[in-house]
Amino acid sequence: MNVWMTKCSRQTGCNWCPEPIEKTEHMVVTSYYRGKWLIKKYYHPECWIAQGKEALERRIKVDNRGGVRLHIPPEAKKERRKIAVRRASVIQRIKKAYERNDVDNMIHLGVMLQQLKEEIEPYGGVPKKW
Repeated sequence: MNVWMTKCSRQTGCNWCPEPIEKTEHMVVTSYYRGKWLIKKYYHPECWIAQGKEALERRIKVDNRGGVRLHIPPEAKKERRKIAVRRASVIQRIKKAYERNDVDNMIHLGVMLQQLKEEIEPYGGVPKKW
């Protein structure tokens, strides 16, 4: 969509309000293609701002980036991180054991994963991904 401001060369109707835009008045022009047709709309500068504000009010954006923060003390966060790092190490070791078809080692590492779940429980609970 292209938007620009210019002076009206002949009287035209505003797409927002019923008032006409008189010759030599400032106006906002928008143009966009709908299929093969070029659509142009004309607005008073005040009407352009009003319709923009109304569009923003209709489009409510909820910021949902990132995970939910745990409200735990810094010492607990450090312990939780240490457990998560140990889990990542165990996961890597499981992948290598799988490549070697070492079933006994995979069983042993699976037990270690279960123990890590139990260890992390007091520090804010087990993450969903686990």
